[in-house]
Amino acid sequence: MNAGIAAALYSIKMNRHIPHSGGALANELGLTIETDLIVVEPSFNGRQVSTTGWSMALQMTLQMAWQMTWHMCAAPFSRISAKLWAAAFMTMVGVAGAHAEQIGDAAIAENEVTGSNPARGIAVGSDVFRDETVRTGKDSDAKLVLKDDTNISLGPLSNVVLDRFVYSGNGTAKAVAVNFSKGAFRFMTGSSPKNAYTLTTPVATLGVRGTILDIHVLQGRTVVTLVEGAAHICTRSGRSCVDLILPGQTVVVTAASAQLATTSRFTFLEGCGQSVSGGLCGPTLYASLPGAADIAALCGR
Repeated sequence: MNAGIAAALYSIKMNRHIPHSGGALANELGLTIETDLIVVEPSFNGRQVSTTGWSMALQMTLQMAWQMTWHMCAAPFSRISAKLWAAAFMTMVGVAGAHAEQIGDAAIAENEVTGSNPARGIAVGSDVFRDETVRTGKDSDAKLVLKDDTNISLGPLSNVVLDRFVYSGNGTAKAVAVNFSKGAFRFMTGSSPKNAYTLTTPVATLGVRGTILDIHVLQGRTVVTLVEGAAHICTRSGRSCVDLILPGQTVVVTAASAQLATTSRFTFLEGCGQSVSGGLCGPTLYASLPGAADIAALCGR
């Protein structure tokens, strides 16, 4: 599929109309696609259908599939090949499935807390989504609770990326991938199996076993202190690793090595008492969050 065709089918810039190079295909399909959210206006047998918003994505896809099928029956394949129709349909399905997936909520959000998917301020009770970066500003903190009861507390000036979350129901996840990219954190595993977690920083990977960790991500190094459970901490290359088995043990990781610290130790505790909401360092259940109880009940929690 060339760039013009792709642009005709999926324009992701606000108020950008279909470019001239893709107009022929758009006219052939009888579609106009604009954005902000998504606006699809198919014209089928003189009937115009408008579907707006991510929540109507499935309806949109079905309408487009029906229209495309009708065009295929009415027009000779010499004009648009079967392969091109298939590619166009898969592009439309991708558009419909591109909505954000809610994976948890904010239990604490004080002062400046923002999310990226979509860009917005986060308050107590706000949803958080897969493939989202959450940031805290100066004198700010937050606690995120995922659907499997994983707790992620952020201190001031911290960034965390919720890379992946595959919920399997009954309060567990098949995969939880989190990247701690900058700042201070307390991480508490939830009810998912230990091998479901993929935790990273710019220089380290963190393997967990029923674990609470305090994590400090600095330029070029990461400091990890075991609070509870056990952890296997390695460089991103995997060539240097340290096992933390005793509460209070601390490892300092750089790109080149992971070494037990004898004097340097990081603890998130100093930020816990500063939270006006309280509970920044203690475990919070997803089902106990405002608005989450009904969702949790549906999942057998």
